[in-house]
Amino acid sequence: MAFEEISKLLKADGMLVFEGECLRFYCEDETGTKVENEHIRELANSNIPLTLFYANTFKADDTNWFIPNFACLKGWLAAAGFEIERHSFYEVPESNPPLQRVGGVARRVAGLKVEHRVQ
Repeated sequence: MAFEEISKLLKADGMLVFEGECLRFYCEDETGTKVENEHIRELANSNIPLTLFYANTFKADDTNWFIPNFACLKGWLAAAGFEIERHSFYEVPESNPPLQRVGGVARRVAGLKVEHRVQ
């Protein structure tokens, strides 16, 4: 919903700069233990939108509760009326904690009517 709230504040064709954790190669189970699985990269690069959820337990960085793959991030942005114009991944597997980030620029699609939910 944060992207929806930001979308409300931008003019048509407004730009959003984004950066954050993105599933690329590293995940943990519900106990905070690193998961060793050769298929994590496949999930990360998949067109299946998914996100990992850690309620204050992600040991690599406890400020991240949701860790989407890129397909999920694109879906979240599209649902809020954005289209990604460019992006790049920043990965440092050997760092502690491991870094798996994405950053980029998305443009609010002019004329796209987005149904904002009322809370």
